[in-house]
Amino acid sequence: MKQNPLWSLTIVKLQVVKELVEYYGSKKISCPSDAAEVANKFIGDADREMFITINLSTNNGINSVHVVSMGAVDRTTIHPRECFKATLLSNASSVIFAHNHPSGSLEPSAEDKAVTNKLKQCAELLDLKVLDHIIIGDGGYYSFQENHIL
Repeated sequence: MKQNPLWSLTIVKLQVVKELVEYYGSKKISCPSDAAEVANKFIGDADREMFITINLSTNNGINSVHVVSMGAVDRTTIHPRECFKATLLSNASSVIFAHNHPSGSLEPSAEDKAVTNKLKQCAELLDLKVLDHIIIGDGGYYSFQENHIL
């Protein structure tokens, strides 16, 4: 039987591979400072801007933390497709975004606000909750939720 090239099909298999297991026990994210503590552990000392997702279960336990992008000293590229890959693959029901400002400033830029709004709209389409967006800076954090921006 001759194969018709118009009917060729590529089959794709997805699999989650855990590269590093960081034990948090039964720790749940119950407030922005909890999320900031986790984010600070991953990106607090970075010399360039990094953006991560903290992916949470239905009871706000940490399913996974994913480095979405690593950029330059003052910016990084964020695309919704990349942000939600690990969130979906880890069966999370909610997500917290976090990034650092190597300059130390805690104030969100206009671009930070615009990206957060875009990601929130995308999350709604996927039936995911965005709980917060945390900015890590010199010795502190900024929470979009605490500042009523989210």
